[in-house]
Amino acid sequence: MIILLIINIFSFLLSLPEEGTLVKQFEVKGFESAASVSQDNLGKIYVLDNKANQVIKLDENLSELKRNGKQGWGDGLFDSPTNVDASTGLDIFICDPKNNRVQRFDRNLNYISSLLTNLSTFPPQYQFNTPVSSVVMNSSDLYVLDKDNNRVVIFQQGLNPVNSFGEFQNSEGRIIKAKKMVKDKNNFIFILDAGQNAVLKFDSFGSFVKKIQIDSIYSISIYDNSLYLFTKEKIYAYNAAKNTFEYAYDLFDSHSITEFTDFVVLNKEKYLILEKNKLSYWKLINKN
Repeated sequence: MIILLIINIFSFLLSLPEEGTLVKQFEVKGFESAASVSQDNLGKIYVLDNKANQVIKLDENLSELKRNGKQGWGDGLFDSPTNVDASTGLDIFICDPKNNRVQRFDRNLNYISSLLTNLSTFPPQYQFNTPVSSVVMNSSDLYVLDKDNNRVVIFQQGLNPVNSFGEFQNSEGRIIKAKKMVKDKNNFIFILDAGQNAVLKFDSFGSFVKKIQIDSIYSISIYDNSLYLFTKEKIYAYNAAKNTFEYAYDLFDSHSITEFTDFVVLNKEKYLILEKNKLSYWKLINKN
């Protein structure tokens, strides 16, 4: 039964309409070990360099505007950060797991505040050890994905813990090896779980909704309420409202992508693919 289900899934994916091929237009280099990329609502791009312990702000043409950070433990410093999220359009949130915190910056990369929970006075059930991804819901509530405890902790107003989910869900909704978290406009949360090679969908209360699976998911991104799944050779577009795959996009010369770390969908025709040492701009062509 399981084998038959897998065969049916792959047969369905192979039958998805190909709207075109993604072709690389240009790239920028100079990163030491880039780990994460995000876009704000003004079109600015933010790249997090894990080895350099810096966040770099780029314009729409991928020209550098500003960078900030270095290794350390003080405010605005990093120790091998893992994820940057600029999707609120107001603030930039950076997961700094070796310092057990999530740091908040403004769009000019000026430090604002930090959220730390490894304190004796903090409720143990809401502490995070290794934050690897975060999103802001309802304009102000911070959701933090904790790799060590395999759960998401919800902080109201970005400060007060009110709930957690993922660690005690049923077998389908339980997080095993969290990698990345994104949200859509309907306040649904999608978590890439490398341990299950699946994307887990939750509502804003932490209730499990659905498991989304295809072969070898490397990363995920959200655009226009669609979930995009990167699988090295293809990018799949998943309609989150209808809960169904809609399109598959080929990647021209995908074998040239050797050290993939993250990607972001700028719009239906423009994509950014991040590798350790470079960020490349890809465009959809031959669209039907």
